[in-house]
Amino acid sequence: MNIFPGKVLSVIITPPVAKKVAPTATAETKVTPSASAGGQISQAQQALRQLPETDSAQVAAVKAELKAGQLTTDADAIARAILDYFVR
Repeated sequence: MNIFPGKVLSVIITPPVAKKVAPTATAETKVTPSASAGGQISQAQQALRQLPETDSAQVAAVKAELKAGQLTTDADAIARAILDYFVR
């Protein structure tokens, strides 16, 4: 398993850009979430809480590759990615 197969990991985080909305001539309306939307969010949150925090199969695969000496990493790529992320 090659963690970075020929690619440099770079994480780019950009803040959200607020869109300017032109005012309309119609009356102001208030948007309120419907009861069904709130119920769907609650169901999704409950389903997420039931999932394991880690992917046990992926952890086992990585451990096996480490033990077999098959896991390769590119230390330079990792260092560049860390610098790219923190030095802006």
